[in-house]
Amino acid sequence: MTYIPRQLETVILDYLNEDVPRGLVLTGLVGAGKTTMIRQICNRLSGRYRIFNFTGDDIQFRLSASMDSRFVLNEVRSQTTERALIFVDEIQKSADILDNLKVALDEGGCSFIVTGSNPAYLRNQAVKRLQRRAIVFDLFPFSLNEIFSARGWVELAGACKLKDLILGDILPEEFLYRSYERELVLEALGEYRHIGTIPFVLTGNTLEDKFRLIGQVINRGLPPIEGIDQNIYDIVLTELAKLNEKEFTYQTILQKTRLKRREKIDRILRYLCENGVLFRRSRIIFEPSRISYHFISTFVDPGIVSYLTGRWNRSMDNGFDIQSFVRIGLENLKNFVPLKIEVGYYKPYYVTPSGQVKYKDGEIDFIVSVGDRIIPIEVKSAVSINKIDTSLIASFIRERSLRFGIVFYFGETFWDSVKRILYLPVWVL
Repeated sequence: MTYIPRQLETVILDYLNEDVPRGLVLTGLVGAGKTTMIRQICNRLSGRYRIFNFTGDDIQFRLSASMDSRFVLNEVRSQTTERALIFVDEIQKSADILDNLKVALDEGGCSFIVTGSNPAYLRNQAVKRLQRRAIVFDLFPFSLNEIFSARGWVELAGACKLKDLILGDILPEEFLYRSYERELVLEALGEYRHIGTIPFVLTGNTLEDKFRLIGQVINRGLPPIEGIDQNIYDIVLTELAKLNEKEFTYQTILQKTRLKRREKIDRILRYLCENGVLFRRSRIIFEPSRISYHFISTFVDPGIVSYLTGRWNRSMDNGFDIQSFVRIGLENLKNFVPLKIEVGYYKPYYVTPSGQVKYKDGEIDFIVSVGDRIIPIEVKSAVSINKIDTSLIASFIRERSLRFGIVFYFGETFWDSVKRILYLPVWVL
């Protein structure tokens, strides 16, 4: 499989090209291509750094690191006095390696990159142990833009360009994007909506191969949860897949697991979110001191949903898989935007004289908040703008005096100056 450049490479290269020692933790789903991307980055930085590679799978390395917190630094400085970049894979195998990296950065001025197959460990224990010496980046499965731009079918844009739009560095009417081979994109889109875009999975030659590889990602990347019966875990995981991009409800899961309380279900939800498999967004209420406990969960890849729900054949009867691509694309923006990004969704409502919140029909798929900037986003499985109902998002933009909203669909870029809606092809993400 030919290497497909990742959007995140540019950000990491910029970060490591600074003239100060840097630490970087890269998290992501098993099979997302973390090690492959880091090797590409190290190759590109080989003229600036002397590169050193270690792995937590090496028992001798683990033992040496556990006996001497200066082992890595001594190993590096015994070979070079130049600027050094240390790459450690499978870091979760030994916390002592992290202590070595702290010494290497603090005393030796060495930069480092760490990654592994346990996202929860990387994001929590590793970051805590490194004590603010490292920034965290998340690598997701291929975006549609990465895949199609690598084939020369669409313009390379991705999160960097959307970052400028969200931060106000470019106006929506100035946003230009081109699709060179839209018919080829639409034809290929069906496959990725079905089997997803996890790099490891795409190495499979047949549909059977790809689904087996998805199973390996799920089983290898998600070790058992202590105190949770495997059967209960499997039921919850499958029911969550059926609820992908739909508002969550406990009822069916409680019935099928025969659980009387929600605690175990909530533990599984937290576990999946901590491991980068599931992402949640809450229903937004624009009322002081009011919070909604409703939420929508999204799997990191639509192929996982197909695998868990037994969707062997392609199905184009809904846009939930397309919403998944947009949801993960918005999550990926957090790697690029230096400000805090919050992602929710909105159902129109009114407040009764007695103070009750009553909901109306309809839903805006995403509400992106960056500081005081609010951007409503809808996702439509349509090729033509004329077939898209934008009444809800248009009224939301108008009533809240927003600068613009976005509709992702299967057509070309178009700015509606009257409704203040920017139409973008879903593969711009």
